[in-house]
Amino acid sequence: MKIYRAIGLAAFLLFTLVACAHDGKVAVGAINSDELFSQYPDFSQAYQQAELSAPEQEQVKGWPEKLKVTTYFGTWCHDSQREVPKMLKILALRPDLSSELLALDINKSDPEGKAADAGIAFTPTFVVTLDGQEIGRIVERPETSLVGDISAMLAI
Repeated sequence: MKIYRAIGLAAFLLFTLVACAHDGKVAVGAINSDELFSQYPDFSQAYQQAELSAPEQEQVKGWPEKLKVTTYFGTWCHDSQREVPKMLKILALRPDLSSELLALDINKSDPEGKAADAGIAFTPTFVVTLDGQEIGRIVERPETSLVGDISAMLAI
């Protein structure tokens, strides 16, 4: 019976790795949105398709200037390919907000060790800080929406 579990687990892990692979290219470390979009067309396409409703745009405009969003993600990860372009579209509305994009390898690490320092276990993880203090995280997918979850952290 244990052999079947081991085979099943191995097959699941292999499927997961294959499903998240992206042409063998994996960005690691700090990256900007221009580099991301030029090197990873899936992210660019999802960014072009992302839309914010008028109420969401108004909420984002009301966020405080001292808000920062640090995005830990994998170019190899389908959750990142779905959520990161949406976050970049949101942040494009407020270029005055501080943000950082950190691409992680399949082990969810980066050369500077920032992901380990932040305790990142899943991608994407959006760490939201205000005045340098963490006020919340969105891990893998938002509960309501990216805008809604951040606004809830801010109690807007």
